Amino acid sequence: MIPVRAAAGKNIKSVAAKMDKKNKLLTKNNVMLLASALLLILAFPKFSISFLAWVCLIPLLISIEGEKFAKSFLNGLLVGFIFYAGTMYWIVGTLRIYGGLSWSLSLGLGALLMVYLALYFGLFCGIVSFFNRFLYSLNIFLIACLWVALEYLRTYLLSGFPWNLLGYSQWNNLIVAQLASFTGAYGVSFVIVLFNALAAKLISFYLELHHRRQSLRSLGIFLLLLTITFGYGIVFLALDTKVSELKPIKTAIIQANIPPNLKWTPAEKINTMRKYQSLVDRLRNDIIEVIVFPETAAPGLLREDPELLHRAWQMAKSSKANILIGSLDRAGQKFYTSCFCLNIDGEIIGQYNKTHLVPFGETFPYRKYLEKIIPLVKELGDFTPGHSLNILKSPHSYYGVNICYEDIFPDLVRQLAKNGAEVLVNISIDSWYLDTAAPYQHFYMNVFRAIENRRWVIRSTASGISGYIDPHGFIYSQTQLFQPQIAIQMVTPENRLTFYTKYGDVFAKACVLLLALGFSGGLIRRKAVA
Repeated sequence: MIPVRAAAGKNIKSVAAKMDKKNKLLTKNNVMLLASALLLILAFPKFSISFLAWVCLIPLLISIEGEKFAKSFLNGLLVGFIFYAGTMYWIVGTLRIYGGLSWSLSLGLGALLMVYLALYFGLFCGIVSFFNRFLYSLNIFLIACLWVALEYLRTYLLSGFPWNLLGYSQWNNLIVAQLASFTGAYGVSFVIVLFNALAAKLISFYLELHHRRQSLRSLGIFLLLLTITFGYGIVFLALDTKVSELKPIKTAIIQANIPPNLKWTPAEKINTMRKYQSLVDRLRNDIIEVIVFPETAAPGLLREDPELLHRAWQMAKSSKANILIGSLDRAGQKFYTSCFCLNIDGEIIGQYNKTHLVPFGETFPYRKYLEKIIPLVKELGDFTPGHSLNILKSPHSYYGVNICYEDIFPDLVRQLAKNGAEVLVNISIDSWYLDTAAPYQHFYMNVFRAIENRRWVIRSTASGISGYIDPHGFIYSQTQLFQPQIAIQMVTPENRLTFYTKYGDVFAKACVLLLALGFSGGLIRRKAVA
């Protein structure tokens, strides 16, 4: 009996040791996943510790080495969910306070959006592990291509929502951000992921010797790319002395801090326009050529409402400036979110209708299904998207206006510049986001729109953040949240086209192509070995 008990004791100890080892590995894995998620959160506004983006994916990539697709997918999903919960938490408050939904429904819909976005993290990790296990060790350049391909997919799939692309974390690292004039924000994401992937490969002891040699060869190529990226940024910022042939114009931004849910009542409509007029009156002793007002600054149908039109006319006449002002418009039964250009005589001389509407805010896809879940949807009407990217012309310049979150779509803004816009203008509300990280995230994404197209960006919001961004990405006259303010800045129009403005997302498309070739090559190689 003693030997049997001894053997049983050894088995129990062996099982316990295995369980203990498994628990330690599980704990270590969870710590690495949490580390990646926290580093990602800290890299984005409000924290904006941009250098953390260069190491944020290392723990995640190490955690999935040797793992199966399902486990890697879940690891990525978890990191992605924590990241978006930590940077997009504001969506819940917006749905509750301004959407009129219950807290439970707001939390549920917010969580659903975060899960959807986290799927891209899951796919990234799952595909990397699939390559590593079944085809061959995925080259670090293909890992970066995969990340860019998924960001590019997220920009267009289901109407698109490219919020917080990894490259946007470098809004305050302008040396690296200059790369965007060739590759768009996707190129900055590529370099960051490349660095993370290479560091993870070199740290991990999972790779065999010949793979380590391959990593060292990759290191040489990567160092060359990194040198080009940083070198270009440093040299361009230091030596760019090109002066636009166009005349600078003096512009003003009016931020009146108008609550978005109050101004639509008849009484508040007039009060709103009075507040804007009082701010415009402060400019009487200055020679301003263009004044930019926020989205729906004129709360109603500007062309059809005599009172609104008269107030806008007064502001143009009293300031002796052209004005760009947001309002609504109607054609038959179709409603538009618009921006109007008025000359110094108060006459409407141009109009842009928003082309990319906010899903579930301005338009409701899958309406018949949503009505069953959210009865409020039945009472809400859809806006109609505009049909063209009109350029608004004043005597001083050509303005490429985009409204609200249209500015997060690089190709849309690029087309405005390509169509002749010499100055880019974003008008928004942003008070929907409350005092959270969202207004900062939204504003700083415009740094890349300025660099990509080498155009000044003028951004006017109802309650912040408003301001100016020059063609190199430097920020001027940034306003505070929920403060009535005026910002004045000399802006120089530009009509030269960057590589990105001319050719668009060829870099992102090249990443998709390289990824497809790499996948095909892996399948061919596996069949040959078999």
